[in-house]
Amino acid sequence: MSNVTNEEKQETRLRIQKAAKEIFLKKGIKGASVREIAKKAGIGASTLYGYYSSKELMFIEIILPSIKIRNDLNIQLNELEVIDLNIDEVTKILTDTVFSLPISIFDIDQKIIKEFHSVLFSISSSDEIKNIMKNFMENEMKVIIANFIKRLLDENVIKVKIDAEEFALYILNSMRMVFLEYIIIGDLTKETSYMKLKNIIRMSLIGKL
Repeated sequence: MSNVTNEEKQETRLRIQKAAKEIFLKKGIKGASVREIAKKAGIGASTLYGYYSSKELMFIEIILPSIKIRNDLNIQLNELEVIDLNIDEVTKILTDTVFSLPISIFDIDQKIIKEFHSVLFSISSSDEIKNIMKNFMENEMKVIIANFIKRLLDENVIKVKIDAEEFALYILNSMRMVFLEYIIIGDLTKETSYMKLKNIIRMSLIGKL
């Protein structure tokens, strides 16, 4: 890809993602093949491997918010006037922020997501995949949420004594647990998942958890 411009690389990456998403939704991760995805994207399999080393990496990039979305989220939280917010408003902002992370997942068949989860956390899952997920949760998103919480603490909007980074990680882990309940147990809907996460965050903010 040395003679390919950055714009052409990005256009090819987007074609791969679009093709992969369509095939994943029809066949799941295990049922999809790299050759089939490459053909639908209009490229060779060897070219595709220059962008993604596995189907799992393609799936991760499809479901995780893009860098632009994460940057926009950070800007949005930084521009919020926090001094006059009440706990219910803070709860909604935090819930909306965290719930937006896997929102596209709730629109994908539960069987496919369950399949991906089993692949992601299997012993054979690559270190690259695990590191991408860990970095996304424990670094990128934790920092964005923790910075917002620090502002709330500085303005005395949050009355309970908490560590901003620990609380941000707690919220993200709570989202993950609700998500796991959604895909594994299957007794939650998109709406009830949101309300459960919202209740967890609110109870934590008022010191009930």
